[in-house]
Amino acid sequence: MDTWTAARLSDCAFNFFIGGRGIGKTYSALKGHKEAFDKGEANKIMYMRLSQVELDLCATDSDNPYKKLNAREHWGVKFENVPKSKAYDIIDENSDSVIGTARALATFGNVRGSDFFDVSHIYVDEFNPTEKVRKSPELKNAGYLFAQAYETINRNRELEGEPPVKVIFTANAFTLDSNILYYYGLIPLIQQMQKSGQKKATLRDRSIYVELCEAADIAEAKQDTVLYKALNGNKKLINTNIKKQFNDYNLTLVKKVQLIEYIPTAQYEDICIYRHKNSGELYAARKFEQCGNVYTEKERGLFVRLWKSVLTAAIWERTIFVDNVNTLYELQQIINNPL
Repeated sequence: MDTWTAARLSDCAFNFFIGGRGIGKTYSALKGHKEAFDKGEANKIMYMRLSQVELDLCATDSDNPYKKLNAREHWGVKFENVPKSKAYDIIDENSDSVIGTARALATFGNVRGSDFFDVSHIYVDEFNPTEKVRKSPELKNAGYLFAQAYETINRNRELEGEPPVKVIFTANAFTLDSNILYYYGLIPLIQQMQKSGQKKATLRDRSIYVELCEAADIAEAKQDTVLYKALNGNKKLINTNIKKQFNDYNLTLVKKVQLIEYIPTAQYEDICIYRHKNSGELYAARKFEQCGNVYTEKERGLFVRLWKSVLTAAIWERTIFVDNVNTLYELQQIINNPL
């Protein structure tokens, strides 16, 4: 899987690659950049992780994302802390040059006044959180935070006749509970791609490229390794780690309905909960409606007390449907974290 080449050929500013683990998404992006940098075909790269904790781990020898490349290509790329900051320079010790910078999205707001004119590419690694990870503020607001970071990095390049900074996002196919995907409005598209078997999509008018990655030769070989033999072909793990399939039962709860058949029952911020006039089935959508029970964020505790058992049972019994899977993710976050 060559993410660098695919992003270059897409001619889009924002490139999303989602797929199985260990198929080369990160390896090819970092390899492609350094080779282009050495040839003078690319400027510096910004390596980005969502949290500072993740980034700090990447700065260690054991978790250096260039570790395998250093061994295979005889490189000497490492992260070196920038004094009095939470950032790192990406140093090529062989040539004694700085090939990039490493930043955490969570702490990027501290450097809004910095000038990144010499950054031509951003690589956002693991932008999609793993399953069952409680969302920290940077995960909840990652889409907005990245848009602000991109504005800082890109500045007025396009107004000055320069090409925009190119972004490569990569992640494993855990769930679609990604604020970045939601913020860019890509969840419905990816759901449709999954359903139809479509591997690639280009939204030219929005400069967005999406690819659900697979590496058939690696996938087939991996199923023969000791882990998958030991787990006797566990389908969930194979789908997530090897194939590009999302193991997310919430996806089956997304459907379009005729709202005329439903009665608005409760409104929490921008989410309305409807009840079917005949069956009693629930439906949740991001829509403002006139109804008797309206709750604001300040009344979250009250909303949870009144609705937690109802919504939990409906999700478990599959008697609630939603307009978008992110709506259900948000409801789950609300009822599981009342304060």
